Amino acid sequence: MTNMFAATAILLRMALFTAVVIGPIGLFTAVQTIKAPGINGAGLVLFVSLQRVG
Repeated sequence: MTNMFAATAILLRMALFTAVVIGPIGLFTAVQTIKAPGINGAGLVLFVSLQRVG
């Protein structure tokens, strides 16, 4: 039971960390995509890489 609680706590921390780190980047990318559909360069690379992660 203790191992299950520890694993759940670690999973929750990982999910929270991922949401805090990746969330704003994904939100920024989504807003930029809506504002400028013809994205290119670094914005396109970021957009494609975030799509592969999610």
